[in-house]
Amino acid sequence: MKMRHWLAPLMMGTALVLGGSSAAEADPPPGTPAQLMVLYATQADAGAIAQGILDEDKCRQLHMVEKLGQPPFSAYNHYDLVDKRDLTLAKAQAQDVALANGRKLTVTFMDKTDDGRFRVSSAITDASGKANTVTVATPGGQPVYVAGPGYQQGVLVLVLTVQPPPCRK
Repeated sequence: MKMRHWLAPLMMGTALVLGGSSAAEADPPPGTPAQLMVLYATQADAGAIAQGILDEDKCRQLHMVEKLGQPPFSAYNHYDLVDKRDLTLAKAQAQDVALANGRKLTVTFMDKTDDGRFRVSSAITDASGKANTVTVATPGGQPVYVAGPGYQQGVLVLVLTVQPPPCRK
């Protein structure tokens, strides 16, 4: 069974947020680090998470294996690393990333919530200019997984972590 989820977010410890931030809560300094991993999810005879993904992210590999085994990601059993990049997020400044399927991902740090989470918007724009947007609030270091657009015989899965913790290899 093939599932195509267009930006169906699975947020571990996060929630869709409608509220803003307090003036008393300091925004992170300019240049808040973030990490984006783009995975290619498919159904294959031999399911696996490519070693390159686990090698690149040893400090979070157990978390990743657990989350990719849950819906909607469990519809796929094979994951390859397509792209991994470090981003620097500044408030209200969009970061564009070209995706492997020709679409554009725009990540924007919106603000910091009253409880200290980072409110981040991610939009995937197709060739016609239509964007599908998801806004989440996530604590620093907590990955947000988004099942994104179709790609070849599967989908792209976006894994965004604001203020990723240092990795112990």
